Amino acid sequence: MRKAILIFPILFFISSTVFTQSKSTSAISVEDIWKDYKFLDKRVPGFNFMKDGKHYARLEDKAIKKYDVTTGKYVADIIDSTLLKSKGFDAEMSSYKFNDDESYIMIESDVKSIYRRSYTSMVHAYDTKANKLMTIFDKPIM
Repeated sequence: MRKAILIFPILFFISSTVFTQSKSTSAISVEDIWKDYKFLDKRVPGFNFMKDGKHYARLEDKAIKKYDVTTGKYVADIIDSTLLKSKGFDAEMSSYKFNDDESYIMIESDVKSIYRRSYTSMVHAYDTKANKLMTIFDKPIM
């Protein structure tokens, strides 16, 4: 008899919590993930913070542009397509990367897809201090 008195409140508590759950407090559903995309991350492609912590860079309109982080306003062009054309670069920039101290920028151009994520491209290095563009290899590399 004593066991029945202890088991009854436990069973009552478990059954009341199971039956009173609504859809809003239930677990994550497959539809939430794959149909409604509720948990998809929101990010900005091509967004690179600069080392000074006050600016970020983006590849836009055939130029690498510098923006202020706090206001989001355009500051200056780091590399412009007219500057590159004067250096003998007549291709379109596909991507770029800064080195650790941002004195050099690696620029990829003439990208040709091979398979899935594999590609070949021409690779150039731009010296920001000397304002000089160098081609790393004469032919595309992988």
